[in-house]
Amino acid sequence: MKFFVTSICALLVGSSTAVAQDISAAKEFDLACAVTASAVVASSPKGAVERDAAMWLWSFYLGRLGGRDDKTFWAVVIKGRLAELREKPKSKDLLYGKCMDFYTAKMTDRITE
Repeated sequence: MKFFVTSICALLVGSSTAVAQDISAAKEFDLACAVTASAVVASSPKGAVERDAAMWLWSFYLGRLGGRDDKTFWAVVIKGRLAELREKPKSKDLLYGKCMDFYTAKMTDRITE
């Protein structure tokens, strides 16, 4: 019985660690996408379609971050990370493409529900 209880406890600790890592990874992805979208907004001319799309993307990821942690001022964090980058990624960047793909998938899921 003692072995069974120990096994169950180990399983629960392992699964909670995996869940925490998944949440942390998702939060980092959302933050990276918000920063990348912000960089595209900053580097695109006003009125450009690319800038408008990046604004939607930025809003989406900012909302996801705020949903996980409403105590952090995510817009300030994003601006700080953007300032650290000092180089603005192009919209063709691999990360921006992954962020846009995820956003599109989520929006498509909501429409079909």
